[in-house]
Amino acid sequence: MSEAPPGISRSIKIPSDDDAKILAIWFNSSLNILQTLINRKETREAFLQIDEYTLEDFQVIDPRKLSENDHGLLIRVFDEVKGIDLPCILEQLKTKFQVTTQIDRAELRVLGFGDDEFYRLLDYLYPALADEIQQLRTLMQG
Repeated sequence: MSEAPPGISRSIKIPSDDDAKILAIWFNSSLNILQTLINRKETREAFLQIDEYTLEDFQVIDPRKLSENDHGLLIRVFDEVKGIDLPCILEQLKTKFQVTTQIDRAELRVLGFGDDEFYRLLDYLYPALADEIQQLRTLMQG
């Protein structure tokens, strides 16, 4: 039996399956990818480390504070995309992969953004995230 190296594995207790679905959607959103890249610890090679003290400050959707409509929206999105195989994150961002935009649109709606803001935001965010990931990939190969 092998164990995960220190600093790469964390667990959280989630009270219900619906809450787990909502958090899974959040953790797969581009907004979470952005905060992960911003708060990552610099390491060597193809490795990403987020220290526990940093995780404590992460912004995460709280299922207990969602309206019934927002709760239902995120559960529906999870149920629609749960069985779809996703390409790598870089490819998702470069191609504006439909599942990725569906997840992000739902998250932004829950956060109070409208459709006009959604398109402008993601037209900026996706290329910026893709560029950052590509730069990290290049550095790691060098």
